[in-house]
Amino acid sequence: MTLGEFLKNKRIEQKLTQKELAEKLNISYQRIQEYEKNKTMPALKNALILFKVLNIDIKEIEKILNI
Repeated sequence: MTLGEFLKNKRIEQKLTQKELAEKLNISYQRIQEYEKNKTMPALKNALILFKVLNIDIKEIEKILNI
């Protein structure tokens, strides 16, 4: 599973649209699309907010990224 797929699954689990998630991060929904398609990675500030909003533990990210 890629990071983008993981983020998409978590967003769907939280019953959020890309637009709703983008609003919580104060970014465009197109940026969320880019994250989910692995076209770009979130900036650290956005990543921290994203993880909080989606209830993601850093250990989950470590597994996805094989860190």
